[in-house]
Amino acid sequence: MAHSGHQPKCCLLDRYTVIQKTRAIVLHSIKYQENSLIAHCYAEQLGRMSVLVQGAFGSGRRPSRAMMYQPFSVLNMVLHRSNRSTLHRVREAELHLHPRSIPFDPQKRSIALFLSEIIYKVVREEQPDPALFCFVEDYIAQLDNQIDGVPNSHLGFLGQLIVRISFSPLNRWSAQTPYLDYRSGMFVSLRPTHGFHFEPEQSELIDSALDASNGGLVQRPLNHSQRRQIMDGLLQYLQYHLGDRLDVASLPILASVFH
Repeated sequence: MAHSGHQPKCCLLDRYTVIQKTRAIVLHSIKYQENSLIAHCYAEQLGRMSVLVQGAFGSGRRPSRAMMYQPFSVLNMVLHRSNRSTLHRVREAELHLHPRSIPFDPQKRSIALFLSEIIYKVVREEQPDPALFCFVEDYIAQLDNQIDGVPNSHLGFLGQLIVRISFSPLNRWSAQTPYLDYRSGMFVSLRPTHGFHFEPEQSELIDSALDASNGGLVQRPLNHSQRRQIMDGLLQYLQYHLGDRLDVASLPILASVFH
């Protein structure tokens, strides 16, 4: 039988690609094969996504591009995606924000590592959320320029992330409602009989991180114990409402830097 010269439709679909431009925040990257990497990102136009960066580590006279894919790098990307794969291929990428201090400051670098891991584990939706993207992007720019209050800044971010993904308590801390009952998601007046609550001091500290006007938290003179109470409480609260264990590998690094 003579061939018509027309390729089967399935073959045309296999080759079909979508080209997409977006800003993206790098959350995590791993080496792939000899000279490439896969980066997990949060993108303004695409939400959670994974990208393949071929030749990321350079060869011969080609410079390495791997440094662009560090946690909290903000990139302008042009992507190819086959309709048969969720993995995007990077056609072009350049820094959108040129960091001045985050890669070189141990405190800021540990914060970037910690918070990018939190976002990677908590924000799973592939649907875009431009407001959440802008919130994270603005924080990265703020952290890069920040001089005072660096040891507290990630606590405010984590509190606001909880608010933005709709896990925040239904009311606020007060002397009349001093216990945070995180099973019910409310500050209550009487100490709950179950174990899913925080004592008044820790409850008030957690509330300060959840406060939308938390600029004061950055400048608040917190000691190591108070920071630890806020961190432990926010992670415990978040883990409970996610319904899943939240193992954060970078937390010991963060704790050692700020101890």
